[in-house]
Amino acid sequence: MTDSHIEKLFSAFKQTTTLTFPQRKGASDENNPFEAYYYREDAEKVKLDKWPHYLEIYEEVFAKFRNKEKVRILEIGVHHGGSLHMLKHSFPDAYIVGVDIKPECKACEVPEDDIYVEIGDQGAVSFLEDVVSKHGQFDIVIDDGSHIASHQKISFLYLFLNGLSDSGVYLVEDVFVNYMKAFNDTNPNFMEMAYDLARELQSPYKGEFVPARFRVDNEDKYQSLDVSIAYKNIHSISFFDNIVTISKKVRDGLPCMEYR
Repeated sequence: MTDSHIEKLFSAFKQTTTLTFPQRKGASDENNPFEAYYYREDAEKVKLDKWPHYLEIYEEVFAKFRNKEKVRILEIGVHHGGSLHMLKHSFPDAYIVGVDIKPECKACEVPEDDIYVEIGDQGAVSFLEDVVSKHGQFDIVIDDGSHIASHQKISFLYLFLNGLSDSGVYLVEDVFVNYMKAFNDTNPNFMEMAYDLARELQSPYKGEFVPARFRVDNEDKYQSLDVSIAYKNIHSISFFDNIVTISKKVRDGLPCMEYR
């Protein structure tokens, strides 16, 4: 197949289609506790502002923590505290920390339920250092904060290495702001950085890559390779509708292949 044939197929893949505005769902998936809280109508619910399709993504990427004892969660962006309560509903034994730049958000703290709020700027590494020093590392980090691209980058670059536990998940939502002039204050922006990190996951196989030298039974196999800190620490990157997740798993050695 020629390049022109491939381009024709790809062009068809990108052709325009039409989606209509959905009817309000109004009912939750009983197997999704995030939706169960979001669609509640009782007086005790603390309201929150979310794109409903996020809740399916939350369940997909966070379900693995369901049986973990005392999951630890950091959410950047508190607003009225509704999301903190949704997280508590979904993980009843969780230790949850919210951070926000607005002092009035401190009122959302509920220490008796292990919900804490720290006031500060997510774009200041010194503040992030203080949060990690006080509360330790987290299994889940959710960035729903200022939505400023440089803040998304700073928070991720510090917290992923220093504030996220091994096997943890870092989620950035509302990434559409990277395409809006009012929020896109850095080059490359967060999305461009995420694409670059996705390419970095393939970095050992670039250049003069010799597949046979990754074989366990090859006497001439690689004994060591220089890799980036990003490659050593990132397990996967997933791109969803308006959300990016980066999963952490510290590699203890080179990848290898074996015929068994």
